[in-house]
Amino acid sequence: MKKAVLKLLILLVFLGGIVLACQEEFTQMFDDASIEIDETKTWYENKFSAGISLKSISFSEGKLLSKPDWPHAFKQSHNNFNTVEIPLISQGRFGIVTLENKLAYDESGDDRYMESVTRLVALIEKESGNVAHGFLMTIIPDKEYMKSKKFNALRSTYLKWQKGFSGCILYHNLDGSFSNGWKLSNGNVTKTVKSPDSLDIDIRLKSTSCTAYYLTEWFQNCTDWYTNGEYTGTTCGTPYSTSTHLYTECIDTGGGGGGGYSTAEINIDIDGYDNLTDAEKELVKLFPIEAIKISKNKDKAILKTIEVYGINGHNDKSDAFRHAYFQALNVKDIGPYMTKLFADAHEENPTQPDIEKQMDLYNNEKGIEIGVRHRYDAFFWDVAADKVYQYQLNGQLFIIINNELWPSNN
Repeated sequence: MKKAVLKLLILLVFLGGIVLACQEEFTQMFDDASIEIDETKTWYENKFSAGISLKSISFSEGKLLSKPDWPHAFKQSHNNFNTVEIPLISQGRFGIVTLENKLAYDESGDDRYMESVTRLVALIEKESGNVAHGFLMTIIPDKEYMKSKKFNALRSTYLKWQKGFSGCILYHNLDGSFSNGWKLSNGNVTKTVKSPDSLDIDIRLKSTSCTAYYLTEWFQNCTDWYTNGEYTGTTCGTPYSTSTHLYTECIDTGGGGGGGYSTAEINIDIDGYDNLTDAEKELVKLFPIEAIKISKNKDKAILKTIEVYGINGHNDKSDAFRHAYFQALNVKDIGPYMTKLFADAHEENPTQPDIEKQMDLYNNEKGIEIGVRHRYDAFFWDVAADKVYQYQLNGQLFIIINNELWPSNN
């Protein structure tokens, strides 16, 4: 009997240790998340102390003052950065829905058809802990997906879409301008969503792969009620539509399978896509618009290199110039943080000799440095080319001679 009691006590102590360890691990996870959320909150309050003014469906007309609902913020992790997503609190209710959902609401009176969700998303660099980029993400499920999920259809996040998601996901910059979006069917990206104004005129007129796509925006005025200073409830009026906005949906050339970032295969129409490193392809999935800008800048950098040196060489002065000028152009278009993400990912090639990787990484950093210093200069492209050329003449870039790194003025 004593042995049985002793075994029971040992077992209880062991289980208690497991519980305490798990609790400590959970607490540590919560503390880590709190650090990221606190950093995002500080960044937000420094930039948007008065709140964000949501302005119609393109966030460009009319205003609805909103601010982040910090107690419901959450964090997710990726290789090089963390994300913090925060729902918005607004003066009234608002949403963006498909016309099909709006018609279903008009017919049934079921306001669940009018549901969408907009969150503030912050990308936080793991190495520095700083917020590198922020934007708004709006999740718009279609009618059939809502019904299939019994109206629990708003669980997608920036890094992972809800299983089988069908509908739209739109992204807006924090200045209110539309950035880009996806149209999905059963978890697959089927089309990109653009504003008609963002397409070249010849594409708008001639493309047969792009069609009109309409979304409608709605608002609902709400009133908080108090009795003797104590909150007693909130009542809201009938949702009313304020605008129907035209987008353009274009067939996604890559299609894709999966249910979110982790499994979606989104092939962007980029020259040499198959030759990208795995790390680059992951970034292309997350940042397709930035990837397209980088692809265009690559061609510009090659042309400028040939203009200056007469060749587009390898491991020589022209190579050093091309790398630095290319990254300077990217800083102008997508900022230094995103530029470094893509530049470092490009060098994650297991077949590349180490000395070439050292040369390229160094010259990339110098290009980013020039881009940051002169990003807002008039005639930036010429200024950047002159500065990179001076770096080369002064030996501030690296080249390879006899399998050794040398200053670029040798």
